[in-house]
Amino acid sequence: MSTELNILALPSEILSEICDKLPLADRKTLSEVCRRFEEVAFQPGAANKGVLWLSTIITKTDTYGNTTTNMTVMDRAILEQSKRAYRVIGIELPKQLQPELAQQLMQLVSLLLQNTPAIKELHVVDSHALQIIQLAECMPALFDNLERLTVFVEGETSAVVQTAVLRMPRLVHLEWRYVAVSEKYVGLSQPAILLHAPKLQHAKFGRLCNCSGVKFRCLVQMETVSELRYLEIAVREENVNMLATNQLPNLERLCFFMSPYEYVRKTDWNRIARNMPNLKQVELNQEDEFPSVNRLLQPVLEHCSNLQVLRLDDIDITDAITCNNWWQSLEYLHLQDCLASVPTGQRLVLKLNNLRKLCLTLTPKRGGGSLVLEAPKLQELTFSNADQNLDIADTPELTTLFLRVPQCKFLRFLDQPLPKLRRIIIDTPRHISNEELLLYKRAIKAGANVQRLTLYCRSGEAAKHIMDDVIATMRSLKTIAIVGLGNTANIKAETLSNLFRLPQLQVTILCGSCWRLFAN
Repeated sequence: MSTELNILALPSEILSEICDKLPLADRKTLSEVCRRFEEVAFQPGAANKGVLWLSTIITKTDTYGNTTTNMTVMDRAILEQSKRAYRVIGIELPKQLQPELAQQLMQLVSLLLQNTPAIKELHVVDSHALQIIQLAECMPALFDNLERLTVFVEGETSAVVQTAVLRMPRLVHLEWRYVAVSEKYVGLSQPAILLHAPKLQHAKFGRLCNCSGVKFRCLVQMETVSELRYLEIAVREENVNMLATNQLPNLERLCFFMSPYEYVRKTDWNRIARNMPNLKQVELNQEDEFPSVNRLLQPVLEHCSNLQVLRLDDIDITDAITCNNWWQSLEYLHLQDCLASVPTGQRLVLKLNNLRKLCLTLTPKRGGGSLVLEAPKLQELTFSNADQNLDIADTPELTTLFLRVPQCKFLRFLDQPLPKLRRIIIDTPRHISNEELLLYKRAIKAGANVQRLTLYCRSGEAAKHIMDDVIATMRSLKTIAIVGLGNTANIKAETLSNLFRLPQLQVTILCGSCWRLFAN
């Protein structure tokens, strides 16, 4: 039997690795072969697919540990021969942008603009010297028409000497990513870049890391924010001041994370929340030892009445759960490693009357009381490790349930009929207690109408007990997927044989180490 070999059958990741090693001229030619090659040809490490890279920097290390850095610029003749319109380009900049290189890049951009009315999107790989400032000065026509800008800042170099102004009148989407951001942007009163973008709607800034040198307070300070709809920033003093002093009537999504290298002084969090009355999605992240962002949770719940999605990571929600009215508008709640405490001997009920989706990893902080979550409209529940004093009330609308090694002993909703439950996902530990096994058994018993079951199996013994219950209970099961994780995931062949005999079963998927079962 002959098998036809075709390079297009290779995964995109491998094709991208091959393309990364080609000169820019060859990559440009390859991109014109077919649509698949066009997608992968211009996709170096930090870039998105479909980007025409005009310059790239390749660093190689030999067997003796010596590194060499070579910069290549696309041949002008290649673009002169091409009549295609490119609206997305990329430029990788050295630590110092020399006039000769700037001139070459200007000529390439001018050639592209002959076939394209306007380049709409630009990707830049820059250093902390911020050569993008010089690039903008050399190409005002390019930056004046850009609608999307992605900047990837990496490496270390000398600091910027003065604040620069960057004006982009048509910019809608901005993403500024940091790698090892230097403290040279922290400590003084001036930002490195003042950004004027009156149409900006989407702004995303990466997390900050600690390095050496102190020159500027921050990297980018936005001067125009009234049109913002999505904002992702760190809790830094200049960002907090920006939110406190500007009305953001169009802001619908806010992602706020605490930088471990920044201390925020006295802040009017209530004023910040009132400036964002139309927020629909909020994400708060912080480190344990930095509680500043914690203070924003209550004002947001109190003043943002349109809030629908709330994602919290490592947040103490103890003070917020005492007021049920603040949680009524939520449709999706994600609590990752959050803290909550109820005084010993007390029982607190948190009503989530409009909640449709809940992802829960909730741990106790102090106190021994019980917390009960009431979500009568809940449709999707992901439940991970939690304290035994947490419980969830009846969920008659539940359609999807994901259990991952819960510590909770109660979950009384599993003892009630779940007529709409159609999918269960179970993640078993390597070592499972009798209490946890009983909880899984209760979930399977409640899922009499389940049609799809996924089992992440780390323990063959636990899987055997679960599969026995599945065979005896789930008469509507049509699809089952078993993902074996590690050698301990082996299930006895007899158990699978009994499972395969179920007349209603239509699809069976086995992944990981489960294939070894058939050898038995």
